[in-house]
Amino acid sequence: MGLMRASYWHWFAIITLTYSLTGRATQGNDWQKDWWLVSLNPQQTAPQWWVGEAASAPAKVPIGSLWKLYVYNYSLALDLPDKPYQCHAGRHAKVGDEYCCSQDETITRDIALARSCGAYFEPQRLRIDARQWQQYWQRNVPEIKWLAQLENIQPQTQSSVHDILLSLNRLSANSIKHTRKALLGRILQPQWSALLPHLGGAYRFKTFTWVHPQYKGAYFGGAAGWLADGTAFWVGGTGSSKVVIENAAPLIAEKLPIKGQSQQSFDEECVAVHYFKRYPIQTVTRLSQRGADSTKVTSGALQGQYAVKFSNGNALQIISDGELSLTQRGNALQLWGKLSMQEYVARVLDREGDATKTEAAKALSIAARSYVYQNAHFHLGCWQIDDDSRKQRVSPNPASVRASQVVGFTEDLSLVGSPIYFHQNQTKPNTLNWQHAVNRAALGDDYLALLHEAYPNASWRLNNQAQQCQRLPQAELYLRQSFPQAKQHLREVKGVEVVQGLKVCQLDYGNPYADQHSTSIYVRDWRSENDRVTLWHEYLHLALRYHPNGHDEALIEQNARRLASQLSLGKYTSSTKRKIRAAQ
Repeated sequence: MGLMRASYWHWFAIITLTYSLTGRATQGNDWQKDWWLVSLNPQQTAPQWWVGEAASAPAKVPIGSLWKLYVYNYSLALDLPDKPYQCHAGRHAKVGDEYCCSQDETITRDIALARSCGAYFEPQRLRIDARQWQQYWQRNVPEIKWLAQLENIQPQTQSSVHDILLSLNRLSANSIKHTRKALLGRILQPQWSALLPHLGGAYRFKTFTWVHPQYKGAYFGGAAGWLADGTAFWVGGTGSSKVVIENAAPLIAEKLPIKGQSQQSFDEECVAVHYFKRYPIQTVTRLSQRGADSTKVTSGALQGQYAVKFSNGNALQIISDGELSLTQRGNALQLWGKLSMQEYVARVLDREGDATKTEAAKALSIAARSYVYQNAHFHLGCWQIDDDSRKQRVSPNPASVRASQVVGFTEDLSLVGSPIYFHQNQTKPNTLNWQHAVNRAALGDDYLALLHEAYPNASWRLNNQAQQCQRLPQAELYLRQSFPQAKQHLREVKGVEVVQGLKVCQLDYGNPYADQHSTSIYVRDWRSENDRVTLWHEYLHLALRYHPNGHDEALIEQNARRLASQLSLGKYTSSTKRKIRAAQ
């Protein structure tokens, strides 16, 4: 079966080059009529069709790369050991390695899922037993006959949308939690950055692209995954997965909006907060339903409404559903909260910002989450942090619905590579100025632009705590110092501007890419002339991003070749021995 699937991948790679994956119109229909958005939560018996109707959709659709999702979850459920895949590039590459790496690399299970690396998940390589596979799926999803047969775990296998959603809903909560965490790495890949303004970190999905079940010469692409409350969703239509999802993203967010924190199902991290550390507590009194003082409390979990009186004479009313507790050390009373990470960040947002200022609030929530990872102490399974104006202040009351929705949108998104601070109204290096962010958002900046302005050297924190952007400082220096000379060569090209805050990052796999939100270029290498053509090509996309010439591929490629040949490396080359790849 491994050889059979390898041949399918080889065939698919060939026809991918033959036909454009640009989402061609089918039979003259408008694109909106050629895609569908469907969801199913565990309490529903029938899927809900949000875009398109069941009657107009293909009766069965190809599962495409979703077969990897099934192998991944089976491996988790049976606690199979992670069996890293040795991926090769160039002349040593095997069929399918081009989907997994662009240089020799060891691929683990989570990375393989984020990259859609089929070679890792080959059942034969993982020594998956067909009978055990059958027993597992018959036990969990007996209604779906095809899924119980291991030979059907191939991209050309077709299934109804209902069965795909049902199979996702029947996975264990633990499996979904781990799968969603791994899939965050998918949307954080630079080639998917266009989705982040619409989907944030909340919509976790596995993409697929395969031959269209109805239209010859066309493709059928999309994705399937879960929201944080466990709702499974599927989106599919004519075109590649990238084309379909990028077009569908605004409607996905509209039709499947993020719910409040009370609906979050998979948040596992906790934060232990020492409230009011700099303000000694004099008394804590339980309030009756009428609001009158009744019983003083000195220790234990707090359940209900309380009045906190401080030694400086100030007082505050708080509400707790058991997440707050009071301890007494000598004569000192200490108030502690044990919160989920999502609830913690939402309470910071309520205390430090305003959740109704949506884009600024998204940026602040990511900054607050990042601050915990950078500055809190991890102890006894929780991040330990003080409620302190010198750190970040946290509301002692339950998060507002709006704050929970904002934080749900930015679920698990955090930054590394830069110190992270924020302030109400001061602009400093590596600091999000809240009032400035609100003003910029009112002028149209989204949360990504606000973060890039505040933290120009930061990039996304990945699940393995690696940094998304591994900087290539010599390439950055080469572009920066070569630009005045390059501009002379480009004097006939209208719209060229210097790129401020440029980052050049090492590309681990896939095609080179320029991310306009973060003004970042992702390339494999830059020191050969061919590599510099790619480097200048992506740079010109950024330098021309505000001009129609930025969409003229022929113009950009012609000038990139000219710049690569005429602007030598000179002093920018390293004395370190270079590793040459045979193919890219």
